[in-house]
Amino acid sequence: MTIGRKVLPHGRSSPRRDPYATIRADLLGCATYRALSGAAMRIHVMLEANFNPNHELILPHKMAIDHLQMSPNSVTACLAELTAALIVEKVRDGIRPGRMGGQSEGRAAVYRLPHRDGDAIPRWKRDNDPKLRGAYRIHCEKLRHLAAQLSANEMKLFLYFQAVDRNADGSPLLNEDRTISSAQAGIPKATLQRVLVSLMSKGKIERTVDGIGKRPARYRLHAAEAKGIKAGKMKKSRNSGGTPNRTTAIGLGHKQPSVPNQ
Repeated sequence: MTIGRKVLPHGRSSPRRDPYATIRADLLGCATYRALSGAAMRIHVMLEANFNPNHELILPHKMAIDHLQMSPNSVTACLAELTAALIVEKVRDGIRPGRMGGQSEGRAAVYRLPHRDGDAIPRWKRDNDPKLRGAYRIHCEKLRHLAAQLSANEMKLFLYFQAVDRNADGSPLLNEDRTISSAQAGIPKATLQRVLVSLMSKGKIERTVDGIGKRPARYRLHAAEAKGIKAGKMKKSRNSGGTPNRTTAIGLGHKQPSVPNQ
């Protein structure tokens, strides 16, 4: 069963609902995912935000470079890291502009997310991974904003907090506080405290208990980040001229733009 936005009988996504991304909790908590770099996680959530069950999944290099402020080499390396980890599969290679003939446009590579396309047991899953239930659900535009807002280490730690059992609406089953170690977060000890402070300043997590002496501080998701998806009318995604918003069009994969960096 494909996990994604509601599909209507005529094969298109429902235009009356806010599109949302659905990321399995067991993926966020598995050893394969936790071993990824924070930069690769930023690219992964962009792919999740662009997923639509009725369209090819693409992430043009220029979109990733501009939105995430990453170099072309970093984007390429992160995509290679994700495919090597079997989190993402490449369906078709991209084509550089002019490669198939002087003035031809480029074509973005096409990817696949096994856990969104109905694979019963994705290849990233291991027997000793946490048995987490449910999925982290977040509106696609908010997820794209999150990818741009958080640094690599911030994204890595933020998604660690999201790797918990979840309710049907995507909210954590229990938003319990916890201590955080460098080993748990996968972040160098010298950097961890700075990342925690930064996430608190951005309203992503909150400290529930101050650290005193040998007693470590405890943290949990900020209440605003522990909410689930609520049913409601979709906000207008058209500009004042009545044409589709460019970011939304790319995010839903409606048209592949030319790709100068591939």
